[in-house]
Amino acid sequence: MAGPDLGGGLALRPELVQGKAMRLGKACSWGLILFLAVFVLLSGCSKKREGERVPNERPHVKVSGGPPQGGVASYTMPIYWFGWDKDGVVDHFVYAIDDTTEWTETTFFRGSFLFTADSLREGEEFGRWHTFWIKAIDDLGAESVPDFLTFDARTVAPKSTILSPTCDPEGPINCQGPRGVGLSVKIVWEGEDPDSRTPGKIPSGYMWRLFNITKFCQCSFGIEDPDLLDLPDYVPDSTSFWSEPTSDTEIQFSNLQPGAFWLFGIRAIDEAGAIEPDLRLWHNVTYFRTMPGWGSPVLRVYEGASQHTYPNDGQVWKKQAPVGKQICFRWEGDATLYGGTI
Repeated sequence: MAGPDLGGGLALRPELVQGKAMRLGKACSWGLILFLAVFVLLSGCSKKREGERVPNERPHVKVSGGPPQGGVASYTMPIYWFGWDKDGVVDHFVYAIDDTTEWTETTFFRGSFLFTADSLREGEEFGRWHTFWIKAIDDLGAESVPDFLTFDARTVAPKSTILSPTCDPEGPINCQGPRGVGLSVKIVWEGEDPDSRTPGKIPSGYMWRLFNITKFCQCSFGIEDPDLLDLPDYVPDSTSFWSEPTSDTEIQFSNLQPGAFWLFGIRAIDEAGAIEPDLRLWHNVTYFRTMPGWGSPVLRVYEGASQHTYPNDGQVWKKQAPVGKQICFRWEGDATLYGGTI
C-alpha cells in the first residue's frame, strides 16, 4: 500500500514513522526528568535552612577543702575548690566572703584567707561566723550556682605586759601602793600573740589608756585588779577613750599633775581583731603617783667582768690596776624603775 503523498516530499513507511515517534517520546521523558531535577535543586538552593541552637549550660563549682561545714577552725586557713563545664570550659572563678554584693575574680583553685574573729567566746578565745562563697564562670560568661562554706573562725587573744614602771608582787618591793614617779614618765611594754602567723608571735597592735583616778579611790592603800572599761569615759587630766591601735611599745607623758594617782592600761590586738579582754594590775595595768623630783637613775659602770652600781655600791669605786696598764670603762644609766628617761 502506497503511503501518503507529502507534495513531493519523502514518502515514509508506516513502521519508520512509528519508530521515530517512540524515540521522540523517550527523549521527551528524559528531558522532563532532568528539568524537574534541576528545578528541585534550584528551589532548594534558594531557601535558607535554619537549625536549632543548643542553649549554653551553666558551669558547676564545688568547695573541695577547708574548714568543716558548720564547724570551728582557725581564723586563717586555706580553702580549695574546683569547677567544670559540660559544654565548654571554665574561664575563671569569683568568690565573696559574707557580703555577696562584692565578688573577687581569680583563676586559682585555692586561696588563703584571714577571717575576722573579734567576738569573745569563752576564756581567751574569740570567734566570728563567716560564709565563703564561690562561683564558676564559663567561656561564654555563664555563672554557676554558687557553692558555699560556713564556719566559726577562732583565735586566741594576745597578751601584753608592762615592763616599766611596774612592780613584781613576788619581788623585794612592796606592791600594795602606787609606784612613785616624777612628773614625766616613760611607760614601756611588750606583747605576745600565741597563734600569730609572724615568726616573733608579736601582736599586730596595742591600745592604751591613762586615767587620773585621784578623785575615785583611796589610792594610798592600793587597789586590786581594776577594770579600766568600767571607769568614766571622761576623766579630767586623762585621755577620754582608748587610743587608736598603734605598733609602738612605749610612750612618754610629761608635765603630769603633781601628787596625782594614775592608772595606765595596755591591751594587745591580734590580726583577727581580737582585743585582750582582761586588765590585771602589775601585768598590763600599772599604778603610779606623780611627785616632783621623785626618783634617781641607777648608774652602772663596767670594767672587764667587774661592775659597780650607784647608788647601791656607793659613790666611789676603788679598783686596783698594774702601773702602765690601760683600763677601759663603759657605763649605762637606767631610770625604768620609776618611769624616767636618761
